[in-house]
Amino acid sequence: MNLNDNYIFTLSFPEAKSIVASGDIHGDFIQLVFKLCVQYQMKDTILIVAGDCGFGFEKKESYENMVKQNVKRMNEANNWIVFIRGNHDNPAYFDGYTFKYKRFIAIPDYTILQARSHTVLCVGGGISIDRQYRLQAWEKKQVRSVSESSTDKLARNVYRSTEAPVFDKEKMVTISAKYTVDAAITHTAPSFC
Repeated sequence: MNLNDNYIFTLSFPEAKSIVASGDIHGDFIQLVFKLCVQYQMKDTILIVAGDCGFGFEKKESYENMVKQNVKRMNEANNWIVFIRGNHDNPAYFDGYTFKYKRFIAIPDYTILQARSHTVLCVGGGISIDRQYRLQAWEKKQVRSVSESSTDKLARNVYRSTEAPVFDKEKMVTISAKYTVDAAITHTAPSFC
């Protein structure tokens, strides 16, 4: 793992033999690990979850407990799960450090992953078409214990105003100059894609 001089977060997986992409698991982490390691018996595999992972709907401790429950299985299979930010995720988890374990990591936008002679650009974010409904339901239940304006960036919430993808021209210029990108994995894409 490396954060270079131009703020491009990079991850390298020299042991990986497979790269798999998934998306929209909405907090079903245990089932994801089960499918990866048991049902499909994948080994030496990087699984990239392309957003809507489920970060921000529970307390941080629940994600830490998920790691503890699954680390043995992930180690035995020599698998890794990399999480990209979706519109239904709290962006505070996606800095490459807040949720970072040997086998699980939530990465920042414009991360470069290198594995199997491939270079993959990962960019998160999206616009929730259900944001009005989600906000109204959250307020009706009156379970909002901490508002979005709170100083606790990891507070539970159903919507974050910072959910949209962000175009960072400077990072794209830096990436283009240093890497030949084989694939881009994003949570959203322009309509022409």
